Amino acid sequence: AWKSWWDQETPEAAPVPYYDDHLTPFERLLLVRCLREDRTMLAAAPYIKTLLGPEYMDPQPLDLKAVVSEAGPATPLLFLLSHGADPTGSIEGLAKRCKKQLQTISMGQGQEPAAHAMISNGFVTGDWVLCQNCHLGLPFLRELEDMLVKVDQTAINDEFRLWVTSEPHKAFPIGLLQMSVKLTNEPPQGMRAGILRSYSWMTQDLFDNFRRPEWRPMLFTISMLHSIVQERRKFGPIGWCIPYEFNYGDWSASIQFIQNHLTTIGDDPKKGAPVSYDTIRYMVSEIQYGGRVTDDKDRVLLATITEVLIAPKILTPDFAFCPGYNIPRYEEIQKHREFIQDRIPEVDPPEVFGLNSNADITYRLRTAAKVLATILDIQPRSGATAGSITREDQVVLTSDDLLKKLPPAWHKATVKELLQKIGHRQPLNIFCGQEIDRLQVVIILVRRTLQDLKLAIAGTIVMSTELQEALDYLYDSRVPPRWVRVSWPSPNLGLWFQEVIKRHEQLNDWILHDRPAKYWLTGF
Repeated sequence: AWKSWWDQETPEAAPVPYYDDHLTPFERLLLVRCLREDRTMLAAAPYIKTLLGPEYMDPQPLDLKAVVSEAGPATPLLFLLSHGADPTGSIEGLAKRCKKQLQTISMGQGQEPAAHAMISNGFVTGDWVLCQNCHLGLPFLRELEDMLVKVDQTAINDEFRLWVTSEPHKAFPIGLLQMSVKLTNEPPQGMRAGILRSYSWMTQDLFDNFRRPEWRPMLFTISMLHSIVQERRKFGPIGWCIPYEFNYGDWSASIQFIQNHLTTIGDDPKKGAPVSYDTIRYMVSEIQYGGRVTDDKDRVLLATITEVLIAPKILTPDFAFCPGYNIPRYEEIQKHREFIQDRIPEVDPPEVFGLNSNADITYRLRTAAKVLATILDIQPRSGATAGSITREDQVVLTSDDLLKKLPPAWHKATVKELLQKIGHRQPLNIFCGQEIDRLQVVIILVRRTLQDLKLAIAGTIVMSTELQEALDYLYDSRVPPRWVRVSWPSPNLGLWFQEVIKRHEQLNDWILHDRPAKYWLTGF
């Protein structure tokens, strides 16, 4: 029964053998984490929905108009930039809807005087000012902070708003950060959320622009394409050789070209020329989205994706890009949004991206490990554990235990003598010597770190940054990064240390008793 449960494609949704009626949602999550780590985040979703409510799992649309109402004229609106999410188009669209003049400047060397002039003029006229990529002009940000602190707020036009976009930077002025309304607009996770985001950029007027039957299916197809090219980034080099920052501008330019094309051929399908799918595919894959692509293999991939998606078959009533990914056939945009919310699967199969299930497993394992590591990193670092043992005392006990089990380092002269006895010029014995040298580095580093850590906890030596990091990782039963850099990755400290002992045993037996008849290959 357990083997059958483990082999399920969705074990988090399947009944648990023997215990299904007795498990709480959290216990079910722990079970999935232990036996099928790749499904951990999928099992966490129903747990969060049960505990906090479904609104904590659904993507929340960003209401910029409410943000503008909340901020005052002397309060900057700071957008923290992330890959694949450019807020410029949204800010420009809001300015048009609010009938405000938006002055835009991209920061860089020599742009400070022009930015100062725009902001000073906006104080008087009430125009909005958008300063883009301010991480490239950090001295200007310090001047801007002084300017906003010293300015007479009663002299600023109430309609004025200052927008600032910047990547996270260690040297960003803290004062400016504290006085700002901070926003981030990360790309949505999953196909359903991505397509819904694209539909949030549309209006009913855009839907009604053309009567041709290709128009609305084409809008959904471009939105589907936009979500696919963004979602493939999460698979790393398997998705794209280079992670490109596809954003709203690429989607908007593609929609604009399709509008121009339909205008050129005519709105009446009976009188006008047929839609040239080859032209649209070429423009989308080589110009609109392809303009960002620099790798040859990525260009071939993008051309293949557009060839599969943008085709006459999208006009077929029952056509689906993948099971569950049908095109809505309504005239009202709200019904399209409801169809996407209700009918598009919440969990995307890798086939919709043109990938194998192994790519999905790799991605989900990496994501689960990253999330769990982050949860451990933000745990409190002080206080006593059960039995009134402090974390420092616990690490000292762990260090003593590891030092007792840690094998002794080899003496170079002894190793050289033993290798000569078994034939130090034979290729495999040369390899054995190289492996001993590498493992020697690991053993010496581990012993020195554990000994220094005990001295630092006792107050004999200074607790350095590296020792503090080792203390945190050992307390969480994780391998310190400094050890990983000279050895090999492992999910936890126990497995890693057992491999150190087994590798030492294999190499020690080799030099003492000649070349073995069989090898532990992954132990090299």
